[in-house]
Order: sequence, then structure tokens, then C-alpha cells
Amino acid sequence: MSRNRPALTLLGDVLLAAAVATVVDRRPRDRRPFSVGEFATRVIGVQWRAMEAKLAAVDLARREAESANDEFERGPDPMKSIDVALARRAVAELEAAVEDDSTRQD
Repeated sequence: MSRNRPALTLLGDVLLAAAVATVVDRRPRDRRPFSVGEFATRVIGVQWRAMEAKLAAVDLARREAESANDEFERGPDPMKSIDVALARRAVAELEAAVEDDSTRQD
């Protein structure tokens, strides 16, 4: 048994973990017994961070396309350029964390 993985993952019961997360997530924030994000991170850890990094990359692509379109139509927008640059940095940090996680497991 791995020390870093909870019992739900060890048993291969990711569906149960998803059901638990769904039920807890439906409750009002102040009535949740635990953070669903932290639970997901503990249950599927590396996979969760990899998915989060991929979603951030998709959002970055959307922002870049939107920015390029707006720049074409209206001219450069410094605030939007800063927003895209910060999003690029966030994606790079997420991807580095995922890569770091994968090298630790090897």
C-alpha cells in the first residue's frame, strides 16, 4: 500500500470518491464538512493537478484568442496583455508542479 494515497484510491473506488465530492459540493459552503478541492487533491492528487493544468491551458488559449481578436478589431489593450501574461505564468507554474509530481512518483 502506498503511503501517499488514501484508501478510496487504493481500493480503486474513484467513483465513490466522486459521489462523496458531489454530495458535499452541493451543500452550502459554510455547511461543508471539508473542502471538495482538497479532498479531490488527496484522492486523485497528481491526476487532479494535471487536469487543472490542462483546463488552465485551455482557458489561456481562449484568453489569447480573445485578446488577439480584440487587438485586431480595436487595437492593443495593455490591461488585456497583462491579464494574458499573468495567465501564461499561472499555466507555466501549474505545468511545472505537475511535472514535479510526476518525477517524484518515478
